[in-house]
Amino acid sequence: MTSTSNFETPQPAAENLLAIINKEIIGIQLLWEALDGLFFKLSGEGLAVLESNAPLFFRLMQTAFMESLLIRMSRLMDKKVDRNFENLCLAKLVDKVPAIADDVEAVQKIWKDSGLKTARDKYLSHNDLARSLKEEHTLNIPLEPADIAVLGTLVDHLRKLRKCANLKLTNKAYIDQHLDAKVRYELDVMDKLLVGGEQFFKLLPDHEQA
Repeated sequence: MTSTSNFETPQPAAENLLAIINKEIIGIQLLWEALDGLFFKLSGEGLAVLESNAPLFFRLMQTAFMESLLIRMSRLMDKKVDRNFENLCLAKLVDKVPAIADDVEAVQKIWKDSGLKTARDKYLSHNDLARSLKEEHTLNIPLEPADIAVLGTLVDHLRKLRKCANLKLTNKAYIDQHLDAKVRYELDVMDKLLVGGEQFFKLLPDHEQA
């Protein structure tokens, strides 16, 4: 099987590359809003019911969301070329929109200085044998509260970067707040459904609850 080198990779126009990266950041934005609403700002009664009655499933969801978010974010921080393959990343976008170079550098510095890069390298990219021999295996990625705060900061910076790049390249504003509202609305709907289900379950005769 022959491999495609970076010299054979089609080079998209600046607008096309930005459109693809916009979609990547949308995925990051939606995952963060869902994570934040489900696990870090847990306030709804229904979500608390889910955590209480299905704790394993609750933690599995948290882990799956977090892993997806970290992988998506880390891919944007990759080098432009790795093993002769070109990456879809922020550094590549700088080639097309040099005016955002400082903004990209600021985002990359936050990422490199945080514990998130270590989590990606040691827990997600491969199984570190030395770590696995020393630490108890868990489903959850070991992140500190400070790491979660940095994660939110990175999402904010990526959204600002997206707006800046769109404005400089297309001279148009990029509006993304409606996506936050959509996630929050659906979390609220899910919370109410869970509350309703819990109340219905309590009304069942004891023999039907078993």
